[in-house]
Amino acid sequence: MSAINKNIATLLRQEIWNTGNFAIADEICADDAVFHNNDPLAPDFGQGPQALKQLVTMYRDRSRYAQGQSRQNCTHGQGSDRDGDRPRSYL
Repeated sequence: MSAINKNIATLLRQEIWNTGNFAIADEICADDAVFHNNDPLAPDFGQGPQALKQLVTMYRDRSRYAQGQSRQNCTHGQGSDRDGDRPRSYL
């Protein structure tokens, strides 16, 4: 993989997927880019940077929802951890 491709892959992962910063999507995504998504619940977003933004937004929103659900279902213990300094929590 060339250094340019590695840089694009890194930016895609760090800036777009991890932080939701879409500022560089137009720069690194071609207008005719097609995203082959095997998720039957995902709609066809079309092509290009706008499709990338919609796809990432959908998965990031799903992830935040799932994380919120697991936090709501968390039971906080009354005891302490092994060191006795921090409260325990169970998922």
